[in-house]
Amino acid sequence: MSADERPGRAPEALRGEDRSDSVRDLARHSTVYAVAPIAQRLIALLLIRFYTAELDTAEWGVLALADLLLGLLPLLVGSSLLAGMSRFYFLKAGDADRDRVVSTVAVGVALTSLAISGAGWLARDAIAAALFSGATAGAMPEFVDLVSICLVIFPLAMVTATGLQALQLLKRSRAVVRVTLAKSALEAGLKLWFLLGLGLGVRGFLLAVLIGEAVAAAGLLTWLLSTFGARPTRSAGRALLRYCAPIVPVALFQLGLHQSDKLLLERLGPTDVDGQGLTRGLALLGVYALGYQVPYLLHVTLSGSFQKIWQPNAFASAEAGPARAVRVGRLALTVLGAAHAAAALFASQGVRVLTANETYHGADAVVPWIAAAYLGYAAYALAQTALMASMRTGTLALLNGGALLLDVGLNVALIPEHGILGAAAATLVSFWALALAAARASRAAGVAAFEAAHALVALAAVAGAGALGAWIDGRYDPFTWPAWALKCGAVVLLAAFVHRSLPGEEPRGPRRGPRAPSP
Repeated sequence: MSADERPGRAPEALRGEDRSDSVRDLARHSTVYAVAPIAQRLIALLLIRFYTAELDTAEWGVLALADLLLGLLPLLVGSSLLAGMSRFYFLKAGDADRDRVVSTVAVGVALTSLAISGAGWLARDAIAAALFSGATAGAMPEFVDLVSICLVIFPLAMVTATGLQALQLLKRSRAVVRVTLAKSALEAGLKLWFLLGLGLGVRGFLLAVLIGEAVAAAGLLTWLLSTFGARPTRSAGRALLRYCAPIVPVALFQLGLHQSDKLLLERLGPTDVDGQGLTRGLALLGVYALGYQVPYLLHVTLSGSFQKIWQPNAFASAEAGPARAVRVGRLALTVLGAAHAAAALFASQGVRVLTANETYHGADAVVPWIAAAYLGYAAYALAQTALMASMRTGTLALLNGGALLLDVGLNVALIPEHGILGAAAATLVSFWALALAAARASRAAGVAAFEAAHALVALAAVAGAGALGAWIDGRYDPFTWPAWALKCGAVVLLAAFVHRSLPGEEPRGPRRGPRAPSP
């Protein structure tokens, strides 16, 4: 059986069609990819009300730190190899060579994730002590159990991620959506059962994730083996390692950028302990994490969906030219700026709809700050793709390392006096510093990922929306008709501005030859 005839392989004609790189095609694939994260985030947002009814703010803070561990483990090796798979897949001309790239990455991810998980299991007590502050020592046995569950989740999640990445390479966006939605629905049902039915708390939350990853990993592993085989090669492995080695520190630095504020909030916050052995610092972290989640979910839904199709297109046609990169960047930042501005405007309503627990309501203060921060991170993602397409992964490591140092310094300086607002301000400044530095580096590499002036206009829109929302909330109750009328009117004006700002479809060139002159 030939490579093109194996199950799961898209026909050549279809693959040729999917390689079109127009803005319209990017939008079409991004829309398909967006279905799954939008549905995931809607499910998550709807269920937050149930979760927060069962979990107090300190337990929500524990979940935030468990998420930190689940984010850290893949970055030690897996995520960088998956980035290398996307890049090298499109460097190969034939399907057989492309299959070897996927096989090499799949085997490498499986072996390394199992090795890291095994080593972590032996050191799980030390990991729990490092992740959670000493003031929560009374709850440490529970924390060790949570770390153990995370270590089992890790290799399963990496197999799932490898399978989904391979589907994206074949541009089978609908299959990605089906798998992701089925996994999310299974996990959501289990979380509700474990939390509300069995009363398992944070442990039940993580056990639901474990079962969902196990089911998804089993199905995707079967598909990977039947489609690409298990034929890793040393030459492919060496090339991938050379490319991916600088990405490992990039990924670790990015994890620090996304999570250092949460870790430092727990350590620099109040240290008195409640009846469960959990500090008030963890409760402060729980409030911050809920406010952080609103714009973060928006970022993952919109920017994440766009990057899933933009990155393969950028890698597959790196010669597309600087003008097109700027055009795509302008389109992305216009849409994302409007979306994050709306999140900042409706921060108070969003938080109060998400949770009936009044102890979480202070989270609305951080939403505009984090919304503006993630607009900056979306701008950075555009520049990152340009630098990765130029093979400048070392530059990415330097930029992210510098941004992380700035972020940690600002958090240490601001959190003790300003609490969650200090952490949010540190995130905003460090994300935009990274975005602008990466944009400058991408221009030096010959591709301007976006126009700095356009990005700053989008930032101003988010900041203005946040200030307007706070002004309205200071004068009216968030759920009275004047508040809704003023905010909805602002959204209409914003939508009209975005509509006028969107670039049209790029010219495709004449479809026919020049028309003969009239006689």
